[in-house]
Amino acid sequence: MVDDNKDAADTVAFMLELSGWDATAVYSGQDALDAVAWSIPDVVLLDIGMPGMSGFSVAARLHNLYGSRCPVLIALTAWSDERTKICCGEVGMAQHLAKPVEMDVLLRILGQLVQLKEVEK
Repeated sequence: MVDDNKDAADTVAFMLELSGWDATAVYSGQDALDAVAWSIPDVVLLDIGMPGMSGFSVAARLHNLYGSRCPVLIALTAWSDERTKICCGEVGMAQHLAKPVEMDVLLRILGQLVQLKEVEK
């Protein structure tokens, strides 16, 4: 979970852990790139509006660095306009979710996307 709002990132990561997922919260785009370099996760949840490096930039860099090994990228953001949704697709995000997201919706989508990624392998 990547979000410059520490409380938001920590809460989502905690809720994912309670649901049986391994989750880590990081608070900047660079921290996200560093964390993925250490261990490539199945999924990265990305806030879009972060200072320094937006979620769009993080997504583009992850795709450039990892290609077919890139984690599934999901935007989890307060930005919910149509242009943002289009941009998410353009940088290779599999899904756009608006904050606040219902945890059962997030868990269902995570399960579906991870299953699809496994089938592609």
